[in-house]
Amino acid sequence: MGDDLAEDWWVESEPTADESGGAAGEDANADAGPVSEAVAPGDSDDATSPRKRKRGPGQVFDGVTGEWVAASTAAETAKVEDKKKRRRDERQKLRKTFTQKQDDILKQVADGDGCKLLNGFLSKDDDKEGTLLTEKYFVTRDPATDSAGAAIAAAFPGGVEALRAAPSKAGAPHVIVVVQSASRAVEMLRVLGAFGVGKTGKLFGKHKQLADQAAFLKSSPVCCAVGTPARLCKLVEAGALQLGRSSMLVVETTFKDAKKRTLLELHDERRDFVTLMRDGVLKACRKGKLKILLI
Repeated sequence: MGDDLAEDWWVESEPTADESGGAAGEDANADAGPVSEAVAPGDSDDATSPRKRKRGPGQVFDGVTGEWVAASTAAETAKVEDKKKRRRDERQKLRKTFTQKQDDILKQVADGDGCKLLNGFLSKDDDKEGTLLTEKYFVTRDPATDSAGAAIAAAFPGGVEALRAAPSKAGAPHVIVVVQSASRAVEMLRVLGAFGVGKTGKLFGKHKQLADQAAFLKSSPVCCAVGTPARLCKLVEAGALQLGRSSMLVVETTFKDAKKRTLLELHDERRDFVTLMRDGVLKACRKGKLKILLI
């Protein structure tokens, strides 16, 4: 049996790669001597930790970047983070105030307190007490109605049949609906058309030019017109829209856009709406015919 073995059978096998690496590493570490490293706060002592870094002279650990940085850099980073936190707190405060303000608007509309609501916005721009509107200028929405068309028909003098009858004069729709945007006007026209309020008019900027809309109003009597505050102001100023001969101004105050804002919370639209109220609606109301409905 011993004759079958080769002469070098007793020689030890060469170490594997892992074994040789480990041995070499140990020898290298022994030659290099002890190494002192600072470990970032919260890091483990595991050498494979990605956040384990050597700490240089005068450095501090930056919890934002996860690195050892100069003390001045860390201070600047802390200042930036503090500024961001203050901005977040301010946004949260504004969001809370906005929600409370919106809830107040919706509650006043639901309670039928439109006079107090609109006077609050009119007086805000003038910085005076709002004494421009009185309760007699308003009609109350029937709480049983479930759509804009039904609410308008229920509040309109003479009911839906009178609403569908063509006006005797051009430029004076029976009902003028004020909405916050052109896209919302299109939706409102679709709702009113489905209810059957008679011929309707589109009075907003993205549909036609001002001159075209003025010509349309002067030549085509419409039962119900829907528009934005800015375009309605321009048509009143041009004499194409005669509010004093209309019966009802409907203001959509409860609809919210993609950012949860109503008509009275949009800066430019609110400004144009206030101008419309002062320059046209108030005079028409004082003549005793035009009434205001909030929906």
